[in-house]
Amino acid sequence: MSKVFKYLIPVLLFVSCSESTGTEETAASKQVESIKDDVKSKDRLEEAREWLKDAITNYLGEEVGDGKLILTQRMHEYWMDQIKTVYGDLTMDEFHDKWESIYDVERSTRDNGLFIDAQDYGMMRILSCEEINPNDEGYCFLVHLRDELFEQEYTREITLVLENDSFLIDEVRMML
Repeated sequence: MSKVFKYLIPVLLFVSCSESTGTEETAASKQVESIKDDVKSKDRLEEAREWLKDAITNYLGEEVGDGKLILTQRMHEYWMDQIKTVYGDLTMDEFHDKWESIYDVERSTRDNGLFIDAQDYGMMRILSCEEINPNDEGYCFLVHLRDELFEQEYTREITLVLENDSFLIDEVRMML
C-alpha cells in the first residue's frame, strides 16, 4: 500500500501543478484580451472624436445642408420638426408630445440651427471636444464652439451612435 502512495503522490502533484499553470495562463490571456479591448475602445473613442470634429467642421464650413449625412434618421426628423415649430405648422406642444420621451426637448437648440441657435453660417471653430458620460449605447461629447465672426461661444453635449459601422449624431443638447 505504501508503494501505491509513493507513486500516487507525485502524480497528483504533477496534475495539480499542470492545472494551476493552465488557470494562470487562462487568467493571463484574459488580462491580455482585456488590455486589447481597452486599447481598441480608446482607439474607437478617438475615432469617434475625430469623426465628430470633422462632421461639425465640414457641416459648418458649407452652406447648411439637411444634415442627413451626419444625423441618425430619427435625429434628422427631430431637427426638421424643431424647425417646423419656428417656420412651419408644428406647435411647441405637438413637438413636446412627439419627442419628449426620446430627447431632452428643453435642451435642444433653438430656431433652426443644428449646432448653434441660429443659421449655422459663419467662421466656426471647435475649441474643445471631450468625452463625457461613457455608455454602451454610444459616445457623448462636450463640445465648445466659437463663432469667430460674431464672437459668440456655444457649449453643446453631442451624442454619437454607431450605425452600419459609421458614426452618426443622435442628439445635440444645449448646456443650460
